[in-house]
Amino acid sequence: MEGSMSERLLATMLLCGIASVGSAQTKISGTSQCNKPVTAYVLPAGDRPDHSFGLTKLKCTWSRPMVMAGAQMQQDEITVLSEISGNTSSDRSYVVGTFSNGDKVFVRPVGKAVLAGGKPQSSAGTWAYVGGTGKFTKVRGHGTFKCRSNSDGSSTCDIEGNYHIPKR
Repeated sequence: MEGSMSERLLATMLLCGIASVGSAQTKISGTSQCNKPVTAYVLPAGDRPDHSFGLTKLKCTWSRPMVMAGAQMQQDEITVLSEISGNTSSDRSYVVGTFSNGDKVFVRPVGKAVLAGGKPQSSAGTWAYVGGTGKFTKVRGHGTFKCRSNSDGSSTCDIEGNYHIPKR
């Protein structure tokens, strides 16, 4: 076996550390219902007709709430910045999610959407927690989302992932 005893010991410690971090994650999933956007702006980029930028604000409630540390997710307020090119958009968002106990989480989703006639049909991507309030101040985690648009302009999103709250 190659490597010094200290290298093997370090490798073993790292593997054990990775395993313990992985086991500390708690799986979560839920479904949110987002209303038709409260605010939506689209501005042409000016270089070609099918290239523009959008800014959208929407509110969502949870039909199948995520539960974290004993609190149920109740609502989200989402701000989306999109670069639209033809029938696709690249989206960066910021989410403020509110739990049943009043605590909040802050989330950074990044994804792509498929458009038809300039309107979203579906979207998918990844997200990561970037902070929160109360018991979620130091929350960490990440996951995926998949959304489908409804004929009334609303959307339904399935979200899954994991989280960890470090001990204070």
